[in-house]
Amino acid sequence: MPWLWIPIAAAVLYALGNFVDNYLVDHYSKRLNPKASQGLFIFTELAIAIGLLIFLRGDIFSAGNTWILILAGAADVIGTIFYWFSLRRSDTTDVTLLMQLSPIISLCFATIFLGQSISLPEFAGFLLILLASVVVVSAAGAKKLKFNLKTAGNILLACTIWVISDVIFISGATPTAEGAGLASTLPSFFWLLVGTILCNLVLFACIKSWRRDFRKYLKRGKLGQKIFWTALDDLGTTCAEIIWRFGVLVAPLALLSVVEGVAELITAFVCGIILTIIVPKFGREKLTRKSVAHHAVATALMIAAIIIIG
Repeated sequence: MPWLWIPIAAAVLYALGNFVDNYLVDHYSKRLNPKASQGLFIFTELAIAIGLLIFLRGDIFSAGNTWILILAGAADVIGTIFYWFSLRRSDTTDVTLLMQLSPIISLCFATIFLGQSISLPEFAGFLLILLASVVVVSAAGAKKLKFNLKTAGNILLACTIWVISDVIFISGATPTAEGAGLASTLPSFFWLLVGTILCNLVLFACIKSWRRDFRKYLKRGKLGQKIFWTALDDLGTTCAEIIWRFGVLVAPLALLSVVEGVAELITAFVCGIILTIIVPKFGREKLTRKSVAHHAVATALMIAAIIIIG
């Protein structure tokens, strides 16, 4: 299973980015629209796109159907908006548990629209890893989970649109040749990034409250610090996205989704403990016997699933 490193590497980078996101929200954008900080992300994404353009030059036109790839980037932004809406109505634990629907949605879409299929051992591993993710999230305790229709609807929409973005990307990108490396994905990723930037610009131009909150965000704290952490966050997320988009071109979407999901949960827990001890302003993980036991069980289930799949 040579693709296994892909969802794990992406999960580590996504998890680390979440800590930076939490830091930015806690220190600069409390009581503001979640999109308030995205104005700076547009500039960092634009800088990354220019860097890719200089690096790739004429190779950007070898990406396949550029318009479809731009659409995939726009879909990714729309999915993220519904994710933020769900966070405004519920806590992270509730949302994270609901997000375990994503691998199931991926399995359905990959089968129907991409014609992908998985073997019986792979399906057994899929179910084990899905169970592992539920074990991790359930560490919070059932009494603390407070679902409502709006939260469930928003996260279901977010997961579905993210999967649609992956399916669109797979449809529009140039197929990755056997043995090709990450660099082969860069032309396709460039156009996806263009779609992300264009969608964010249109939304900021059309939604007055986002522009107002962005101006308030710029006035809070030191601008240089915000630019530094935003650039670091966006660079890490971009690397994770490149790895993920490479993965969807070389491995079954459903298996990638389920491995990445549980790997991100476990990585977030471990990094949270380390950061809580070393850099408390980034980590806020509560270390309890119950949480350690749940993560240990989830890790064992994930290892068992990998053995079955591989």
